[in-house]
Amino acid sequence: MKNFAVLTGTRADYGILRPLLSKLENSCEVNLSLYVTGTHLSKAHGYTVEEIQSDSYEKIYLLPINLGESKAEDLCLASSELMRLFTNQIIIHRPDALILLGDRYEILVVAQVALLLDIPIVHIHGGEVTQGAIDDSIRHAVSKLATIHFPCTDAFANRLKQLGEDEKTIFNVGAMGVENVLTGEKQEIESLFSELSLVLDKPVCLVTYHPVTHPDYRHENNLTELLNVIKRFDDLQFVVTFPNGDKEGIKIIEQWQSIAGLKHVKMIPSLGMQRYTSLLPHTLCVIGNSSSGIIEAPASGVQTINVGSRQDGRPRSDSVIDVPLCEHNIANALIDICSGDFGTKDQTSYIAYSGCDVSEKIYQILISLDWTRLAKRPFVDR
Repeated sequence: MKNFAVLTGTRADYGILRPLLSKLENSCEVNLSLYVTGTHLSKAHGYTVEEIQSDSYEKIYLLPINLGESKAEDLCLASSELMRLFTNQIIIHRPDALILLGDRYEILVVAQVALLLDIPIVHIHGGEVTQGAIDDSIRHAVSKLATIHFPCTDAFANRLKQLGEDEKTIFNVGAMGVENVLTGEKQEIESLFSELSLVLDKPVCLVTYHPVTHPDYRHENNLTELLNVIKRFDDLQFVVTFPNGDKEGIKIIEQWQSIAGLKHVKMIPSLGMQRYTSLLPHTLCVIGNSSSGIIEAPASGVQTINVGSRQDGRPRSDSVIDVPLCEHNIANALIDICSGDFGTKDQTSYIAYSGCDVSEKIYQILISLDWTRLAKRPFVDR
C-alpha cells in the first residue's frame, strides 16, 4: 500500500487536482492524506474548504494560516506558520511522496519540509514560464526540489531538462485542466444560470483577475481601466470571480466591490470547478489574467481576452487575444468578439494545450514507481 500526501491552497489547484485525487482516494492500492490551507480557509475568498469537504475524503487535515491583508509581510508570516503546522502533521504520517501542483508560495513552503525530511516530491505543471509573476521563480524552485515531474507540454519538459533534471524522471502527460473541461461532470446549464441569477438570452463574460506580483508590473493591480469596460458594456453579463491570495489580492477584491451593485455584474468569490467548467462553454469569452484563459478556455472553444503581463511566456492558442490593461484595447477586443470579427470557435484552430486521460496516466505512473528507491537525482549537464 502506497501512502501519498497532497497539499492544496487555492480553488484553482484543487479544481485541477480533483480527478487525480478521486482516483487516489478510491484506489485499493493507495492511502491518501489531503492537506488543505491558504485561501480555502478564508471567508474573503469564498471558504472553498466546504467544496473539498463535500467530496468526503477519509483523511483531510486543515492547516489554517492568517493571510492578513495579503501584504508581503503577511504572506511571509503565513508561510512560517504553514511550515510549522505542516511539519507537525507530516512527521506523524510520513508519506511515500508529496504531490504538489503549480507555483503557489504554499507549495514552496511544504516542499522545503519534504526535502529536509527525505520525502520525495512529485511536481505537476513544472517547466512553465509566467514572466509577470513571482510564481515563475517559485515554480522553478519547486521543480529543483522535486524528484518526479509531470509537465503538460514538450516545451515545458525540455525546460525541466535545461534545469538539469533527469529525463527519466520527466513524464509529459498533458494538462489536467483540459481533461476537466472535456470530460468532467457538468451541471445542467438552465439550472446553473438560474442559480447564478443569469438570463439565458444575454451573452456572459467570465472574468478572473489575479494580483500581478512582479515588481515591474505592479501598476497592473489598478483595475480602473478594466472596471470602465465592464461598466460600459451593460448589454452583456459579467460573472466576476475573486482573485487568489497573493499580495494585494484583498485590494483587487475591494476594487471589484466598487461595481458590485451593477445589475449586469455578478460577484461570486468562487464558482468551484464543476460550475466553472459547466459555465465556460456557454460564455462569450473569458477576460482577465488567469491561466484558465490560456489553458482551459481554448479547450472549450471559448475566446480569451488576456489582460496584461501575468501570463507572458505561456504558449498561446489561436483563440487568445493579448491586450494591455487599457480600456481602449480591452473594449476593442470585446467588440471584435461580439461582432465575430476575431477568429472563430472552430475547434480545429490551433490549441496549445491538450489533455486526454491525464489523471489516469499520472495515477498509473505513481503506483508503478518504487518509492523506497527514489531519491533526488544529481544535476544533469547538457
